[in-house]
Amino acid sequence: MLLILGLFLMPLTGVAQDVASSPPVVVRTSLSPQDSAVIGQRIALNVDVLFREEMPRPPRVTIPDIQGAQVFRFESQGTTLTDRIGGEPYAGQRFTFAIYARRGGVLNIPPAKVALLDRNGDVTGSAGGQPVSVTSVVPAGVDPSAPVVATGELTLAETWTPDPRGSFKAGDAIQRIITRAASDVPGLAMRDLDLTPPDGVRAYKSDPEIDDRMNRGVVTGHRRDTITYVFARAGTVTLPAVTQPWWDLRGASLKTATGAGLTLSIAAAPAQTAAADEGAHILGLGRRSWSDFAALGLGAIAAVALLLAGLRRAHLWLGARRRRFVASEGKAFQDLIKTCGGEDPARIYRALSIWRRRLPPSAEPQLASATLGLERALFAKSEAPGWTVDDGRALAEHLTRIRGDMTGVTSQDIRTDLPALNPRQMVVVPGSRFQPSG
Repeated sequence: MLLILGLFLMPLTGVAQDVASSPPVVVRTSLSPQDSAVIGQRIALNVDVLFREEMPRPPRVTIPDIQGAQVFRFESQGTTLTDRIGGEPYAGQRFTFAIYARRGGVLNIPPAKVALLDRNGDVTGSAGGQPVSVTSVVPAGVDPSAPVVATGELTLAETWTPDPRGSFKAGDAIQRIITRAASDVPGLAMRDLDLTPPDGVRAYKSDPEIDDRMNRGVVTGHRRDTITYVFARAGTVTLPAVTQPWWDLRGASLKTATGAGLTLSIAAAPAQTAAADEGAHILGLGRRSWSDFAALGLGAIAAVALLLAGLRRAHLWLGARRRRFVASEGKAFQDLIKTCGGEDPARIYRALSIWRRRLPPSAEPQLASATLGLERALFAKSEAPGWTVDDGRALAEHLTRIRGDMTGVTSQDIRTDLPALNPRQMVVVPGSRFQPSG
């Protein structure tokens, strides 16, 4: 009797073993390279998800945070897989993650999390992978305190606008664009460059532009950094070189890509400038102000009175008087205040540069802090909102206060087309980038 019962149960035991060895979903995890990699080298984490019957919809696979590493997943179609497990056919997809170690030693990678989906994309269950580990090796000479790039190829190029072979004077600016490209390294994995400006130069850095490109499963990372240097005073300035160290996986050696930088001679703007040139440089306007006509009228009367005494002498006197007026600090400030009534930060900055050249060097610290908002709006648009009329009015008030502190000239002494923010006290425009000094 027992023998007959045993013979009856044997097929059922085989079926149970087949079911146990052929689960409905199988998750397998592998690494490439498998055991060790250079710090900063791409480590491919492959997560294979296989279904015994059919895959109603590709699952959603995520990797938890990995201490000491960056993880990237590039949007691309998963690799289709087929296999036989326990004698049963399986089909599914491979999901690949790129891992970049940021320190030396053993890197422990937690199990992948898999969300199973139905045909409508709703979650029907979950599965998990296996924990794996890999050793990150730091070669001799490599500094692991900053992001390390380990690749087979890296390039660095830089461009300057305008042409650095031209002439520059205080208040001018030059833009530097640095572009890096590396195979098997995403742009976000490249380190920030040291772009600290020298004394007498202000620097405005835009957000980096990342442009990663996939070709047959291989990513080429592109990162573009833009920085604008503004020359605050005359003299010789050296815009520093930039370096990108990288480990050459093909040659197993440490290399450095370099952007050479520049040395420029910054001229001081001449105190005396022709009226037509100054007016065109600031505003591009051909009209004369009431003070210009007054000067011409007085000159005409003087010319008539002095006609018999010498027309040449009168002509020279009028010309000298006009040149002194046009080249004066007061005229430059008057033009600046008028320009502040517009919404074009570039025009305001040009007028500011002319006025700035006619001030003593001791005024520079106050002006530098007062005009930061204007320079950010002009040279670092990603860091500041757009320039507004309220910003211009607030800047005009701020500069008038600074000028009064330096010269004793108050806002009542300056003719301006701008309405006062408040006739009794200075008011900071809400949302403005400027705060009163003092």
